[in-house]
Amino acid sequence: MLLLDTGFSHSVMPWILYTALTEDSQLGWTESTTTGCLADGSSITIQGVASVTFRIGNTTFIHEFQIADIDGKILLGMDFFRRHRCTIDVHRYSITIGEQTLQCCDANGFPLVINVQSKRSVIVPPQSEKHIEGWLTRFRRGSTEGIVEPRHSIIGLMIATSLHKPDGPDICLRVLNATDEEIMINEGTLIGQYIPVDEVETSLPSSSQPVFRRLDVVSEADFPSHLSTHLEEWSQDLGVDEKDLLKKLLINNQDIFGRHNFDVGKLH
Repeated sequence: MLLLDTGFSHSVMPWILYTALTEDSQLGWTESTTTGCLADGSSITIQGVASVTFRIGNTTFIHEFQIADIDGKILLGMDFFRRHRCTIDVHRYSITIGEQTLQCCDANGFPLVINVQSKRSVIVPPQSEKHIEGWLTRFRRGSTEGIVEPRHSIIGLMIATSLHKPDGPDICLRVLNATDEEIMINEGTLIGQYIPVDEVETSLPSSSQPVFRRLDVVSEADFPSHLSTHLEEWSQDLGVDEKDLLKKLLINNQDIFGRHNFDVGKLH
């Protein structure tokens, strides 16, 4: 297993792993007595420099490693990233090397990001929302909570970012067809990615009572533009004082109203 380490200026391979390589993988060896410095200030003895051939995904690489008597895994450092113009996406836990993008995994080899596919074929009517069944392509019992974020190439399809704590591979997703044509989602289509989270915080107090923003004075400048249509429609038969109360009510609850047609799950 390879460990991506941007803190290392040079890639390092443990001596015990280097000696276990086949002769075909060992392309050259130069003995060395230099010393390397770690992030905590401690030092390691570099026993030599070796060119090694190895594979990542579908690509074979030849790279020069510092060989040291250390425990652990092979460390890919900044020299490798610069040489191969790598891009590390810390949000999606992936690395792009050339034309291929690979998902990173944890110490046990389990993916840090899991693809979400459509469980069965479904048609989403035009200008409508719908709940669809999805499934995790990899699932492990005891998985923590995670966020499903959209990832697809279907034009006009919006998928709500949602928090899940799955007890199985099946999950429910909310989608929106923002076009004037029906959208067909075929079985097995990649529609999102499941990203585990370490901690979930809530903005509600322990009493679970919602917190509202209160405004004593409501001026035209304070009034959100996306609520103007609702105010005009609902205040036609109201007096001045009643209209002012309606303004305050709308402002205090403005988060439930959509600001545009693509706000999934909001009032329009």
